[in-house]
Amino acid sequence: DALTAAVQAAADAGIDKSYANSIIELIIDKIGDRKQHDAVVSYLTACAETLGPTLVVKKVCKLVSSIKAPLPHVDSLMWLKQTLSEFGVGAVPAQFLCNFAVQELDNGNPKVRSSATELLGELYHQSGPPIKGFLPSDMKPAMRSALE
Repeated sequence: DALTAAVQAAADAGIDKSYANSIIELIIDKIGDRKQHDAVVSYLTACAETLGPTLVVKKVCKLVSSIKAPLPHVDSLMWLKQTLSEFGVGAVPAQFLCNFAVQELDNGNPKVRSSATELLGELYHQSGPPIKGFLPSDMKPAMRSALE
């Protein structure tokens, strides 16, 4: 389909930051669409490999925060977890990811909260106990104990 072809062409041609940002803005809400999911994830990953994961991770988090539907949140959190796993905690903005995941823990949808917990678990796996220093001090005790 057209989105898959456009994403593949962009990935093959090389990506510059402004172009990547524009495309990500257009497609991020499609990450939750089962027909478009693979193409969107492929594009995000290609951008992360070409431009570095920090730029893409921050853009995805910013854009997903403004989407109301839960499925893009779930799928974005899963992509963030995969990206963290592939690139390592040294290549991604750990504090930024932690803050985003904690924000997602307040989402009303249990799948979003579960995905956010998984992302925090991967952050812990990658960095160990120091990740606890990134958690907000005003975090609800029940949430903090669930993470520990």
